[in-house]
Amino acid sequence: MMIIQAVKKYTNKAGEEKSFNTQIGTAFLNKDGSYSLKFDYFPIEPGAWIILREKTDYAKPQPKNEDSF
Repeated sequence: MMIIQAVKKYTNKAGEEKSFNTQIGTAFLNKDGSYSLKFDYFPIEPGAWIILREKTDYAKPQPKNEDSF
């Protein structure tokens, strides 16, 4: 089982670009290697990212680099 997250970017009052993740659903691995996605919510904001992540990685800090959120 994997979690589905939406990432939203915003600019805080200090003018810094920030982002936050919100769990929006769950993904289940099928026997053929594909995934079934169950969404509890679906982002409608233009430019929103959807990330599929191993559930065990949810609590671990993610490394920061230029290409990640």
